[in-house]
Amino acid sequence: METEQPILQNKTFVTGLILLAVSFAVFMLGELTILNSGDDPAFGFFMINYMIAIAYLVILFVKYRWKLFTANQPCAVLYMLLLLISAYALNRCMDVFDQSTWWLCIYLLLSAFALIASAFINQLNKVLSATVMFLLGASLVLFIYLSIYLVPIYGFGLIGVLAIGVSLHAFVPLVLSVYNVRIILKNVGVNKRSWYPAVAGVILPLVLAGAYSVQWRHINVQANRSVNNHIISESTLPAWTSVAQHIPKGWIAEEILKTNLVYHVPDADRFFEWNMPNHSFDEQKKHDPLVVIASLFAGRSDLDDDNKIKVLESMYDSRQQAQERLWAGDKLETSNVISHVKFFPEYRLAYTEKIVSIRNNMAPKSWRPQQEAIYTFHLPEGSVVTSLSLWIDNKEEKAKLTTKGLADSAYKTIVGVENHDPSVIHWQEGNTVSVRIFPCTPDENRRFKIGITSPLKKTGGNLSYEDIYFDGPDASHADESVVLEFSQTPAGIDLPGSFTSDKINTYKCERGYEPYWETTFKAPKLDTEAFSFDHHSYQMSEYDKHFENFDPAKIYLDLNSSWTKDELMQVWNAVKNREVYIYQDEMVRVTNDNINTAYEQSKALNFSLFPIQAIHHPQQSLIISKSTAASPNLQDLGDSQFSKSLTTYMQTAPKIHLFNIGGDLSPYLKTLKELRTFIYDEGSVDDLNQLLQKKRYAVQQENDSTVVIGHAGVKIASVAGAAVSKAPDHLMRLFAYNDIMRKVAANYFTPKSINEDIINEAQQAYVVSPASSLIVLETQQDYQRFGITDNENSLKNASTKSSGSVPEPREWLLILLTACVVIYLLYKPRIKLNVK
Repeated sequence: METEQPILQNKTFVTGLILLAVSFAVFMLGELTILNSGDDPAFGFFMINYMIAIAYLVILFVKYRWKLFTANQPCAVLYMLLLLISAYALNRCMDVFDQSTWWLCIYLLLSAFALIASAFINQLNKVLSATVMFLLGASLVLFIYLSIYLVPIYGFGLIGVLAIGVSLHAFVPLVLSVYNVRIILKNVGVNKRSWYPAVAGVILPLVLAGAYSVQWRHINVQANRSVNNHIISESTLPAWTSVAQHIPKGWIAEEILKTNLVYHVPDADRFFEWNMPNHSFDEQKKHDPLVVIASLFAGRSDLDDDNKIKVLESMYDSRQQAQERLWAGDKLETSNVISHVKFFPEYRLAYTEKIVSIRNNMAPKSWRPQQEAIYTFHLPEGSVVTSLSLWIDNKEEKAKLTTKGLADSAYKTIVGVENHDPSVIHWQEGNTVSVRIFPCTPDENRRFKIGITSPLKKTGGNLSYEDIYFDGPDASHADESVVLEFSQTPAGIDLPGSFTSDKINTYKCERGYEPYWETTFKAPKLDTEAFSFDHHSYQMSEYDKHFENFDPAKIYLDLNSSWTKDELMQVWNAVKNREVYIYQDEMVRVTNDNINTAYEQSKALNFSLFPIQAIHHPQQSLIISKSTAASPNLQDLGDSQFSKSLTTYMQTAPKIHLFNIGGDLSPYLKTLKELRTFIYDEGSVDDLNQLLQKKRYAVQQENDSTVVIGHAGVKIASVAGAAVSKAPDHLMRLFAYNDIMRKVAANYFTPKSINEDIINEAQQAYVVSPASSLIVLETQQDYQRFGITDNENSLKNASTKSSGSVPEPREWLLILLTACVVIYLLYKPRIKLNVK
């Protein structure tokens, strides 16, 4: 018989192996091409894969006629594997499966390998033979799963048989399951002991799926209990915050939360009806069999999709993915970044411009090729956006500053209805801003520029600058040009990478895009010259901590998973002779008897939201805090009772002392700090100990005319009157931003926070804030119909070329008159001579 000859002497089998290798190469080439070119090539690559499978079918038919599926089982298996590749190529054109997870891709490859290797099993030693049988058992589980998964489309598959057989791809896993069983039974018939590795191969994936489902169920139960406890405790926070605080942070919890957002799962009550991801969550949709199985047998979260997004934002910092979208952006990538940083070491600040190019990888003739790019820029503490530009028809168009509400309304109207060319940038909590650009088409790369004014962090005698990084369209293949320009020669500079200097005080680097880097240099003497504008001068001076007597009667510990046991015990030993409290749905007095219990309970908290409004005597109290990296933002808490009581507190209560023993603050505390809710200080536990022993604390030095930028070690004062200087206009911009944040604090959750005085201050300094945004529209008529006007008495968009005082309109008139007088005096003799 044909099947008894050595398998590699069977030309039909060898031909099948060669065609399988070619088909797989074509499939992988398609993956790379589609990644860079959009969806249009997908059908072409599918047809190549499908034609290869058809060609082999013809070869089998010529060889074996109507017994092609039974006469030579190894060849039939190769044909089905060709169809499997073709099926996944077809899947790129019409979604049946979403993108397979990495482990599923490996599982599929191993399953295909096992089926191919089964043709050689009689020629393998015992170990390799047992390995192949084990993989055959595991592959049987996978193909049975895929067969069940595709049951809902079997009817369409039978109806569409006449359509050149394409719909028969739906039955490939089912046929492979049959062949898999036949191969296992055939080999068990030859060698009874081969049954054991085959059974082990079946059991292992089932055990893993079972263990995953048990953990899935455990987390779901914890989430539901958190909601129940939240209701019982009558918490003023939204219920989802309790879930985000208490469920264990890990990949299974993340997959539970992304069910129906990222993962396509069946309805538990109606198996043949599938729930597609139906909310705007900007992440590649995925197919994970573990998620499908666990959602069926272990249940799903009771949280609705909106609340799951809130939890993802708070636990996994998924705010970029959760941004509201008007158009898709899945085919966009960041192709080029130009970073130009102008340093003013003598003023401890830097101005950064990033010019970002966006490529749309869809084919030019694709249907609806326009896409919307959304970027989230992460800014160093105290930074403010001071410019925005969008290139329209190859010309840079600068933004105008207006209210946040007006900018948002104009952008949504134009993008959602009219398809013009806008870009808008909004302030966000947690030292971030969002930038939107539309439309991004395959015809040309879109380009925008963002400018950020940042204080430089002072540590000892050094200044440091952290690069501004972003989340958005993939930048892993982007090129980057970096230019660092200093206003004076930096001493002791430490540059990353391969920077070169071909000009005094300027350093350049060409490389692939790097999302994060920093540089340090010696801090020169602070320049105290002023910048003047509109009859006001802005002057920078050293911020030296001054201390006042402070002996807190009550200590509040803001505990969460970031604390270590040693840190807590050190702090406890320093404060245990006072009244010490923690918050657990209510204020709980800490004692020697319950301090260990308090730690054990708090270390399970993913974050904390300490209710400062629950402190009755803030002037006599001290909060000692350490933060986790992620937490809800203030605005996430919406119109909850927590937000309402916090608003009332911020309107009337005095500032409260907060000492941070960690590094960065959580987004929740960052915003409260920016809003000047705290008399803030930070340091080590030893620093805290010294302050408590000496009964003193840093004095608040900010007022209506002075802002403090503590990490830069400077104050900026605004005084009436003009002064001639060459100080950069960024002094006024930093003062305005910090002053605005102080002013909006009292009514942050209410529309009252956006009053005319705040808008005027933002417009004059041209800074993005909770009340103001920058927007670029296509034509002047667009600005007019939305009522967006420019303030002529303003700094306008910042620039790397701008520095020194800006003449006011009346000053320009005086300059012009002076110039006319000078010209007249110079040319007066010649005029008289010509007359004579």
